[in-house]
Amino acid sequence: MTPVTLTAERVHQLLDKLERLAAGDTNTTLELSPLHDELDAIAHGINVLADELRWAHGRITQSERAKADELREALAHLGRVGML
Repeated sequence: MTPVTLTAERVHQLLDKLERLAAGDTNTTLELSPLHDELDAIAHGINVLADELRWAHGRITQSERAKADELREALAHLGRVGML
């Protein structure tokens, strides 16, 4: 593979990962090349972004579950009060 083809393939991988991130897929990571060049710096940044999005999604999910539990408890309490 020529350097231009290699670079084009790496850029394609970066763009593909960004498209998947935009669609909500945070479960894959980009491999870094042995070159440790600017494209690897971008790939690393994309991997960090995916990690942060995964963490944020987990926190949001956890918060939503806690709120749903609170609502269930409040509704159950109202049901008990209504029976009195």
